[in-house]
Amino acid sequence: MNALAQYIQTLAPQLSAWRRDFHHFAESGWVEFRTAAKVAEILDSLGYELAMGRDVVDAESPMTPPFHESLPAPGHRARRRNGWRRLRAGSPALSRP
Repeated sequence: MNALAQYIQTLAPQLSAWRRDFHHFAESGWVEFRTAAKVAEILDSLGYELAMGRDVVDAESPMTPPFHESLPAPGHRARRRNGWRRLRAGSPALSRP
């Protein structure tokens, strides 16, 4: 087995665990706060420098979300479900600078 195939095989259990977690705590579009918090935590643990929230979202030019009343306060669901600490202060948008 070549090195890449071996590396992928070592990652498979963790990838499956993440997939199961994301599906267990499924979130609707525009309210993926827990998912974004989890992805940010994973990327941070891998050494990525993250830009999030107001650092990457242009509040003056948003895409059209579903009815505003249906959206929870930013991060509410992430906090309620043990969301990542750095997401707690802003929106779920992520970017790698």
